[in-house]
Amino acid sequence: MGVSIVLPNGIKFRFYIPLPGGNAPRWWTVLELVVVSILVQAGLWINGTTRGKIILLGMVWLALTTLWDKTSPKEMGLSFKNFRENLWLIEPVAIALSLIWLTGLLTGSARQTKVPGVFLEHKFGYVLGAFFQQFVMQSYVFTRLQKLTPEKATWITAIFFSLSHVPNPALMVIALVGGWASNRIFAVQRSLPALGLAHGVIGAAMAEFLPGWLMLAGGGFLRWFLRWYNA
Repeated sequence: MGVSIVLPNGIKFRFYIPLPGGNAPRWWTVLELVVVSILVQAGLWINGTTRGKIILLGMVWLALTTLWDKTSPKEMGLSFKNFRENLWLIEPVAIALSLIWLTGLLTGSARQTKVPGVFLEHKFGYVLGAFFQQFVMQSYVFTRLQKLTPEKATWITAIFFSLSHVPNPALMVIALVGGWASNRIFAVQRSLPALGLAHGVIGAAMAEFLPGWLMLAGGGFLRWFLRWYNA
């Protein structure tokens, strides 16, 4: 990548940064994945303004390395052309929503949400977060792992997604199963919008109707567990 710097006196410097392109070496792809894993874990366990800086750093890293990599938007699932092919997801998502709601009623954790619009307004952040998680998991991690180990990419990506929810055992299992299923779908029908929407709606329903601790990860879950254990 060429970079030009012009000094106030008119002197111009131009130099090149040897950044990997579309055919990046394996070590660079591994480095990308390691850095993302470290940033995800740091974001889980660090609070306060430092956490915000880590999130910003992670977004910059994702943006730059995505631009340097020459994986096509279609391969990353960023095209809406495959959205219609994923409309079959409506049925399993509806079944999942029904099971989540019934579980909340049986356990007494379901809130009295009377209007769907109110539910969507309160949980819109989960939908946005779900799209970001799907991008990291599939458009970024999965596509890179396919280059390194295509036979194991589905499971390794699912494990990565599960580990991003430590140390909540229930949420880790849910993330492992959901991550594996969404990776299988993504491998055939690459539509990040469809999977992100499905993830967001299911996640929002879990946050609304299931116990609050189920949606905690990292330091948040650890603090809840210590309070529960010492109660």
